Amino acid sequence: MSAFSMSRFAVTNAEYRDFVAATDDPPPSHWPDGEMPEAIANHPVVNVSADDADRYCRWLGATMPGSVRLPSEAEWEYAARGREGRRYPWGDQEPTVELANYIEGPGATVPVDAHSAGCTPEGIYQLAGNVWEWCGDYLGDYEDLAEDSIDPVGATPDRALRGGAFSGSANALRASYRNRYRLRRRYVHIGFRVVWREDTETK
Repeated sequence: MSAFSMSRFAVTNAEYRDFVAATDDPPPSHWPDGEMPEAIANHPVVNVSADDADRYCRWLGATMPGSVRLPSEAEWEYAARGREGRRYPWGDQEPTVELANYIEGPGATVPVDAHSAGCTPEGIYQLAGNVWEWCGDYLGDYEDLAEDSIDPVGATPDRALRGGAFSGSANALRASYRNRYRLRRRYVHIGFRVVWREDTETK
């Protein structure tokens, strides 16, 4: 797999507010009167579509060298499983409320730097729980992908999701668990994080 860097945290409401202020994109629907509540500034932004997330990546990428985009499924799973093939981002221990925010938790999002015990050994937060995360590719069967593909990308009308959410089961927290949603729809339990590559990819 080609080298990449993944953000330690999901994109927050505060970070998305900067994007909304700088562009013509509308604010998420859970911001009253379009204004972000300060109480959720450090929570992951939700109610953003995959298209919204792609536009955020292009906006952010214009401010830095290289390319910024959503992770592919292959990149996301590699970050969650690591070289050793962990079952969960933190290892093989079964989920607990100390490790992740899922159905057994508070029933809402929490700050992106919560659940430090559930980080990957590399220091990436909440690859399991809190919010599902959009990936950059369309969900497809691995068997249908080209055998020589370095960074596999599927092909269906739905964008891939990874990671589970505050409203989901413990089973969905597994690093290998796959989900999907329509790319232009917005949901209260879906957010995103970004990856960066120091290359010449199109932003």
